[in-house]
Amino acid sequence: MWCAQIPERTIFLPKWGICAGNRCNFTAHMVRYAYAENLTAYTHPQEVTGMKRVLLCALIAAALLLGGCTRAGASTVRAPDAGAPLTLCLGAGPATLDPARTENGIGATYAVNLFAGLTGYRAGGDGAPVLTAELCAALPEPQPLPDGRVQYVFTLRDGLTWSDGTPLTAADFVYAWNRACTLEDAAAPYLFACIDGYGTGRLNVTASADGRTLTVVLTEAMPTFLQLCAQPAYAPVPNGAAGVTNWTADSAAFAVSGPYLVADWTTEGLTYTKNPAYWDADNVTAETVRFVFQADPNVAESAFLAREYALAWPLPDASLDTLRENHAPELRTVSQLGTYSICFSMSDPALSVFSQTERAQLRTALGLLIDRGYLCSEITPGAQQSANAVVPPGISDADGSAFTAHNGAAGKGGGYYDTDDYAANCKQAIALLRQVAESSGRFTVNAQGVCAGFPELTYLTSDAAGHVAIADYLQTLYGRYGIPLTVTAQDMDTFLASRAAGGYSITRCSFSADLDDPMPFLSLWASGAGSNCVALGRGAHADYAGYTVTLDGRTRTDCTWAESYDALLYRIESSSDTAERYALMHQAETLLMQTGAVCPLYWYTDTYLCNTHVQGLLSGPLGAQYLMAAQVEK
Repeated sequence: MWCAQIPERTIFLPKWGICAGNRCNFTAHMVRYAYAENLTAYTHPQEVTGMKRVLLCALIAAALLLGGCTRAGASTVRAPDAGAPLTLCLGAGPATLDPARTENGIGATYAVNLFAGLTGYRAGGDGAPVLTAELCAALPEPQPLPDGRVQYVFTLRDGLTWSDGTPLTAADFVYAWNRACTLEDAAAPYLFACIDGYGTGRLNVTASADGRTLTVVLTEAMPTFLQLCAQPAYAPVPNGAAGVTNWTADSAAFAVSGPYLVADWTTEGLTYTKNPAYWDADNVTAETVRFVFQADPNVAESAFLAREYALAWPLPDASLDTLRENHAPELRTVSQLGTYSICFSMSDPALSVFSQTERAQLRTALGLLIDRGYLCSEITPGAQQSANAVVPPGISDADGSAFTAHNGAAGKGGGYYDTDDYAANCKQAIALLRQVAESSGRFTVNAQGVCAGFPELTYLTSDAAGHVAIADYLQTLYGRYGIPLTVTAQDMDTFLASRAAGGYSITRCSFSADLDDPMPFLSLWASGAGSNCVALGRGAHADYAGYTVTLDGRTRTDCTWAESYDALLYRIESSSDTAERYALMHQAETLLMQTGAVCPLYWYTDTYLCNTHVQGLLSGPLGAQYLMAAQVEK
């Protein structure tokens, strides 16, 4: 037997994302530690009420992924008044406009339209967002260094200035990046973990003497680094912004680099006006943008229908069916880069009497029994999308198409569950249950598929109403098949501690991405990952050699989780071949789904109202809405 090898004593600790009970985001980077003792626990913040309003552990607290408001057929909807500000409602107002302190996708909308970074997003020929050079003159290629590190050299555009007329130089990026990763209340310092020097207080980022060139050294290759540069945290800020959390356009301590200025900021709203000093000001079409602060979804809906707003979010869940019936052209549902799952512990005491193969069959059967269509339509709020894979549809593949279009065991899309044929799923689940019943002799399954003698399982969740509703559904569902399930709902702090301690059968977890890349969803489950709450590759599962992996054109069987899944992740992180990376990521997702340990239930979505006459609103992959090309169609 030969299995794929990774460097000796290498342990993966992903900084992509973590399935804490919260949806959370880490940076797109795998950090390798020499010893397991270096793995540290992550302390998670408190959960906000409601399933859709869970606080992301460091960055996103409910990203609003607004799709481009393009017209869907002929419209009879009255257009906004000509010459009036483009009025948008994105819920409550931002706590800050500081890009280093921006905590969510909505906050990112406010930030990216004030602060341009090295890279950004523009609409491509098909209207989809395309990563482009923003303040840099061109997207640079990575330069490998002899010691394995990677260097990027950015050349800034000629004549860049802040909105106050002072020159914008590479030194501003050096200042801003070091500030963003060292501020005590920085939203996402981990986004800089890929840069050499992170954790020392000084990043390996230097500016040339003439201010035109910025040199960045990464600890290793990172194919998605240019995407990271489009994050608000990577935007430059002037030195005068230090310590400032609230400012207006006439603040002496504040200047911006993006397409808009702050003209007015009150408790009721925020007004942006075009920044004449912006390098591409000639292509900024929306002269004035007005953000109305309205957290009540019922009021937001009413104001939109009265044509006071061009766009309204959030919306009341109770109104969605009526809006679909009466305002279909204006109602938009867009995918978030997030997945809600339940996870089965590899060390579950209740299933310890079964072999590893039998446990995988049982976990798969329990996942197949879940009616995801019913769950999304009757249990979860909003318009969530039934999930048949871990990686959500908003993530791109190597060719720019959806990653989900090439997933599944055959690599032709369709996922790992048939969400449209629940009866077939149940039939398959019962067949698996019978198979394990016969091979183990531990329980029986009658002609109707009902088990007798099945071990009692435990379900651990947090006590927010939405999560409890899902737990209650699972308890009732499994009970119908003679599978006892005891539910424990705890406050968030207790839940996180209990889950870290293990000892449960099933727990909830949800996760989202900071980047348009599958790795945030895959790196969670490496053997040494702190986010690997179900202990894949650990304990009794560490020595289980039942996995198959293909690397370098050779298929290896009888591999452990470290020899298969971890080896795939290591190769993905070290590869600069885009096609190879994505092929290996598909293989990793298939391997993960074969365990049955991670069971996706639905992909997160957001639903909003947009006037059909409004054109040019562009959503970046992670939720920030780019406004510079917005206009009202006459």
